[in-house]
Amino acid sequence: MLKAEQQIAKKSLWEATRYANLFRYVPSSGMIFARFKIEGKQVRKSLKTANLELAKNKLAEMERNERAIAHERRRGKMLFGEALDEHLRSRKCDPTIKPSTKDYDDQRVKALYLAWRGLKESDVRQISREDCERWSKAFAEKYVPTTFNRTLSLVKHAFETAVERGVRCDNPAKSLKRLPPMNEVTAESGMPETN
Repeated sequence: MLKAEQQIAKKSLWEATRYANLFRYVPSSGMIFARFKIEGKQVRKSLKTANLELAKNKLAEMERNERAIAHERRRGKMLFGEALDEHLRSRKCDPTIKPSTKDYDDQRVKALYLAWRGLKESDVRQISREDCERWSKAFAEKYVPTTFNRTLSLVKHAFETAVERGVRCDNPAKSLKRLPPMNEVTAESGMPETN
């Protein structure tokens, strides 16, 4: 294929819409993406919809959020609570996640903040791997594996958000392991399973 043909094929993957900064990605069922610049950095993200009017409304909110994030990045600080809230906002906008799962996330957040005092107001750059390991050990002793695993997932995603935003260069919770499900725990301990 010639270079000119490759460029034409590449351009045909993206279709401009009648609104600025909104582009339809043709191969993925017409999913709409936002593309704009904030402080010289290009942002391109899926709006997770093929509906143009809904995408237009989501674009304004996304630009506001990205500007606030850029401001925080300039400030060089992000609180753990801000990182977790950003992750939860993206989940709340996801129509594929059941409302009951979103409610369960809210319960897990409350339990996390009760178990790890001061975490919400902590600068994500100041939280160490050892801090995460201490929390993990104490939390795992108090909660069943399903509860622990979901809460651990939220902690990891909050740190990943901070990494994506350039506030941290690593995820201190990345090495923390999930607990095996209860039926595996009881099988290993020789205890009979209950139905």
